[in-house]
Amino acid sequence: MKGILIFLGVVLLCWSCEEDKLDLYKGEGSVYFCYPKVTSEVSNVYMDTTIFSFAMYNVQDTVVRLSVKALGDMVNHERRFKVQVESTTAIAGTNYDELQSEYILPKDSVYGEIPIHIYREGLSDTTVSIELRLVANEYFQQDLPRKIVDKDTIDITRHVLMFTSKLTRPSMWMTSMLGYFSEVKFNFFNQEMGFEPGDWFSADNEIKSSIGNKMIIAKVYFANYLNAIIEAGDPTKMPQDPENSNEADKGYMTFPGVTIPEDWPMASELKTNN
Repeated sequence: MKGILIFLGVVLLCWSCEEDKLDLYKGEGSVYFCYPKVTSEVSNVYMDTTIFSFAMYNVQDTVVRLSVKALGDMVNHERRFKVQVESTTAIAGTNYDELQSEYILPKDSVYGEIPIHIYREGLSDTTVSIELRLVANEYFQQDLPRKIVDKDTIDITRHVLMFTSKLTRPSMWMTSMLGYFSEVKFNFFNQEMGFEPGDWFSADNEIKSSIGNKMIIAKVYFANYLNAIIEAGDPTKMPQDPENSNEADKGYMTFPGVTIPEDWPMASELKTNN
């Protein structure tokens, strides 16, 4: 075992998802990935992808646990469920440990999990993915149909794990609240709002709720803060962001409601930046 083994909060916790707001097929003998629900100002979105970034953690390897749930009642014996890799850009034995063909659903439970051991080494600046499919075996017939939720077609027997050593935009980052994503902006938000980078991947509902509430606050707070600098007319006080690709922003950090004056110089031309 290389490095530190972490049992992530990024686990897809079925039982915290308001117990199946998906209009699931009621038949017996099927198992499906249990999606976490992300609530936005527009709709409830069920995620079919898990993203992990080693940039958030000082570890060389970790275990991501994908949760599944069986339809029907609990039984008093173990049941095996089968999973297969449909496609992957990751290399088994290098980027991750090869998966088993079957995993155990414990007795007296409808919940199970697929642990996937992944490694930072060999990723460089790439993002790799593993697409998984739950398939039929002697215990589960897998006759689940696809479902439509908020006009999206959801295939609840498929899940994708993406992982990278780069800092990637967390799924909770709402562009309507915070605008474009960058590492500089992400760190600025966390510093001002009191979060750790790993909090964005936590399965703790209290932490998720706190981040969501702070994003609502940040939309107004950061706009007022940066607009006050603009009104003062001193571009050297404006936070810079070389990752901001919007030409109109001239290399400064912006949030929704913030417009960089046309007569300001490019941020890269300034000698000082506080």
